[in-house]
Amino acid sequence: MKAKIITLLWMGTVLLVDQVSKALVLKAFPLNEPRGLLGDLLRISVVLNRGGIFGLGQGLGNFFLILSIGALLFALYLLRGTRRSEIVGLLMGGAVGNLIDRLRYGAVVDFIDIGYKGLRWPVFNIADLAITLGMVLMFLNWIKGK
Repeated sequence: MKAKIITLLWMGTVLLVDQVSKALVLKAFPLNEPRGLLGDLLRISVVLNRGGIFGLGQGLGNFFLILSIGALLFALYLLRGTRRSEIVGLLMGGAVGNLIDRLRYGAVVDFIDIGYKGLRWPVFNIADLAITLGMVLMFLNWIKGK
């Protein structure tokens, strides 16, 4: 029971921060016009991503909608056998955040743009960050268990 509460708290926090941050940037910044926060190092670049994480697979929106639902179901499955409920909460919060975007806009709202000069990381959002962090922690947890 305690693990489920912790999972829901992590999931809710990720989901809240993700959805509020997306609503704020959609209101305050125009689409496809990067604005520097820390010069060229950190920019807000609001884009509607119809692909997967980090913009991979553009034009495969329905596939990624189904994949998001699958990721959420997988996270629920993981909840049954793990004591690392914060990891599951990160994965679920990120999956639900991006799923909401796909259902609402037909695309995921990405806005965090990091790079230096011509070297830029693909634009991402808080949900992507939570999913990536959850996957890294799950991998490290798996290695530790070996």
